[in-house]
Amino acid sequence: MHSVAVKKPTKQAFFQKETPKYATKTVNSGLETGLYYYGARYLDPKTSRWISADPAMGEYIPVAPINEEAKKHNQNLPGMGGIFNLVNMHTYHYAGNNPVTLTDPDGRWPKKIHRYILEKAFENELKSGEITQAQLEIMIKAGEWIDSSPNQTPERSYLHSMTDGTKGQTKEEAMELRNEFVSREIENFASATDMDKAFEHLGFALHPISDEDAPPHNWEAWSGYGFLGIKGLKHLFREGKNNPDEINASIEKVRSCYQEAMQLRNQKQQE
Repeated sequence: MHSVAVKKPTKQAFFQKETPKYATKTVNSGLETGLYYYGARYLDPKTSRWISADPAMGEYIPVAPINEEAKKHNQNLPGMGGIFNLVNMHTYHYAGNNPVTLTDPDGRWPKKIHRYILEKAFENELKSGEITQAQLEIMIKAGEWIDSSPNQTPERSYLHSMTDGTKGQTKEEAMELRNEFVSREIENFASATDMDKAFEHLGFALHPISDEDAPPHNWEAWSGYGFLGIKGLKHLFREGKNNPDEINASIEKVRSCYQEAMQLRNQKQQE
């Protein structure tokens, strides 16, 4: 059985007509099944298993690269690697069998802990209106692009605060590339007149920063997913081992980077 990092429904809740919460979803008491409805399918809270296969499974599979749309699909397979992420071959699992750090809000594929880091980092700004929810989502989408397949190659490992394991790249070399990328995107954020584009650039900049303290990152060598995606699967498993101190360190680094970016933007607006 796989547990989740939320309040466990009481024993009575399984057998009485109560409506406990499970990963923010309400038990489907109307049908008296005890299942939780997530939009795409139902979850059995007793076993932490979906009762039907993932409806997105077809999207996990690469298609013939006959046009640009097909190529784009193959480069951004859902489920953090599609069928090349072996955990996806179990189509009844919840959140990659890693519900402590991943969520599956609609029953399709998991979203990473980066959302949590950004939400906590900008908690005050979201409350005050300095940053809107739409702008937060733009940053999250930008980070997801950084995590997409084209950016998982060893030569782009600096985008994840890692080194190129195929070339013996040093931490200092990778960090220099990372810092150049972050500085360039902060400059783009500060100079942009369109706020949507501005926050997209900020999202690009923040993703490598938030990756730095994750256990499988922190300037470790990356040489790709490996045969059948096994290396990638090990990487994802280790990502789930984040402890609160590491997550808080990422939150503080994101806040610091944002403050630097805002200071530069304010300076440019006064020029």
